[in-house]
Amino acid sequence: MIYLFQIGTVVLTVGLFLLLHFLTRGKSEEVRNRVFKILGLVYFIVFLARIFAADVFANMVHFNMPEYGSTVQMVFTSLLTWTLSFAAIMLICVPLVKSDNMRNMLIVVGLPFLIINLIFFGTNIHTFIGEASILNWRTFQFAVELAIGLTMCLYLIFTLKHKLGFKENKKEFFKKLFSTLPWVLLVSIPLTLPQQLFGVTNISMEFLTVQQHVWVLLVILIGCGVHFALRDKPKEVRYTALVFISISMFINYFGKYDMNDIGVGNLPLHICNLATALIPLALLSKNMFLFSFTYFINVAGALIAILLPEQNNGLLSYSSLVYMHEHTFAFLLPILIVSLGIMPRTQKSNLKFAVASFSAYFVFALVCNTWFINYDPGVDYFYLNSNFIANKLTFLLPIREIIVTFDIGDLTFTLYPLYWLLIYLGFLALLFIAYFIYRELYRVSDINAAIRAERIADTNEYLAFIKKLNGDINMPANKEKGVMIKFTHFSKQYSGANRKSVDDFNLEVKEGEVFGFLGSNGAGKSTTIKSLVGILPFEEGTIEIEGYDVKKQPLAAKRLLGYVPDNHAVYERLTGRQYINYVADLYGISKEDREKIAEDLLEKFDLKGAVDDPIKSYSHGMKQKITIIASLIHSPRLWVLDEPLTGLDPQSSQQVKDYMREHAERGNTVFFSSHVIEVVEKICDRVAIIKKGKLQGVYDLKQLQKEGKSLVDLFMEKVK
Repeated sequence: MIYLFQIGTVVLTVGLFLLLHFLTRGKSEEVRNRVFKILGLVYFIVFLARIFAADVFANMVHFNMPEYGSTVQMVFTSLLTWTLSFAAIMLICVPLVKSDNMRNMLIVVGLPFLIINLIFFGTNIHTFIGEASILNWRTFQFAVELAIGLTMCLYLIFTLKHKLGFKENKKEFFKKLFSTLPWVLLVSIPLTLPQQLFGVTNISMEFLTVQQHVWVLLVILIGCGVHFALRDKPKEVRYTALVFISISMFINYFGKYDMNDIGVGNLPLHICNLATALIPLALLSKNMFLFSFTYFINVAGALIAILLPEQNNGLLSYSSLVYMHEHTFAFLLPILIVSLGIMPRTQKSNLKFAVASFSAYFVFALVCNTWFINYDPGVDYFYLNSNFIANKLTFLLPIREIIVTFDIGDLTFTLYPLYWLLIYLGFLALLFIAYFIYRELYRVSDINAAIRAERIADTNEYLAFIKKLNGDINMPANKEKGVMIKFTHFSKQYSGANRKSVDDFNLEVKEGEVFGFLGSNGAGKSTTIKSLVGILPFEEGTIEIEGYDVKKQPLAAKRLLGYVPDNHAVYERLTGRQYINYVADLYGISKEDREKIAEDLLEKFDLKGAVDDPIKSYSHGMKQKITIIASLIHSPRLWVLDEPLTGLDPQSSQQVKDYMREHAERGNTVFFSSHVIEVVEKICDRVAIIKKGKLQGVYDLKQLQKEGKSLVDLFMEKVK
């Protein structure tokens, strides 16, 4: 019978893959990736059916289940469960995050694990249902789960054509893969495994015991370890690692549930239970309001659970490990998400939202407790019905005796008004304390970052740091001949906005040209420029500067460009010369070269007489010119200017325009936005017009002149 299910799984896999492959053949990469994500979602839905059904084998303690064979066979079964857990987390994570390393791991490790589990299909079914008949709904569910997982791997290889890359650089490929693999395996370990391998100790986890102190220390060590291990990694790696941990937390927590035993008394409505679902959701959606709830409320709730534990089932028991795992990461993950720069630091407005959402949750918990206790005496969400909190904080015991009871129909409602009010106010106080602690930690973090930046300023350390963050800065770029800037399907949408600021933007800017960028206010000019220079993050599409990817190789790309923002952001307490030298230090320009370049630029922009004065004494135009000089001190291949002539007098404006042409004639590229169309018409070779985030067209100005067309008329026609 098992062979029929194995053959059926293979047939279903091949059929699904061929169907999806032919349906998406010839479609764009974006469409194929979307299908891959949908396939991942379908896998997740099918997978949920498995984790919400308790496994017989999960109850095993120290290999004391003879029906599963010898000890060796039981060890093998435990390890088989681990491989299945690893593959499941990979299959859920890989469609959600764009990480080549994770895709490599799914193919090189996850796919063999899936095949092993298919080979030992019968063993897996035995672990799920024990001696029951194999014609069980879980047998069919598992066959479908394996088929979808295998289909995802095949789709990744043959339809998305993911290249492993070990042919080009085998040593680097395996170094990356196997340096990451142990940590990924550790995160994906099933929490049933310690109980199965080592048994359950008689040691409990209670308030102010040695075990609790060790746990608190472990929480601190894990948090610091993860932060310091990831802080210097590229953002993509940091984000992927946190998503992986959050998915693991979700699976390990909900794996303890059995859908047949779920009732009103054991719904996942405790604050930390909600965290297991809300943290992955907040991380994936990057929704600041949802994240504020996890950052203040889930962290505070998890901290209480860590400080006031009560686990009497044995230290290595499945239930105790689920409790410790859930609260450890409910506490750590939101903090790590901010400390590693995935989400911005919270403000007072976020705290206000957290207070409002907690108040709503508290009222909801009160209603559930008073209502549901009529059906299940064990209902105790947020520990509002029991003595759990009062036993820890004994001064609350007499207050809890103040009770109001009334009946509505056949239902009895018991209220503890003063006790509940004190718990509510106490938790609010904890939220405000957390806010001030976070604020101080931000300050400490900023000081630490400044110290690190000063240490890294040494040239050798600086280059080593760049190499670590960004790969070899001298690596050959994916350069197309004659192309300086390349936007490919670039889109940017701000959080909370109902439309994209820039939508599916495609553009190539050539070497040696002055390129103008036109659009009305709010058209998306500044958003495009800030994304180009690396100030704004973006999720969709790519931007390349001489072949260097702005997202994947940010430092290598930034070394090629000089940027003049639309507001001259300078350190006004420095003199003009100190500011120029500061920027030159960032780019590693030698003293001899910087002096020569600065002398020439100061002469051209008529700023020699004021260069040793404090910048705060400069006029608006002088501040703009010192910003321009600093942007050119490293002789950038690409000079990007956002409304550079705003506030300049006619003479200064002409100096800037002359130098833009001079810079391009040396084979460099000038890319600038302006609302003065006459200026653009006089100095640009080509121009692009953008309207409401959409590129309206790219126009050669010489060709327009030949056709007798005015750029002003063309612009008005396009933005009308």
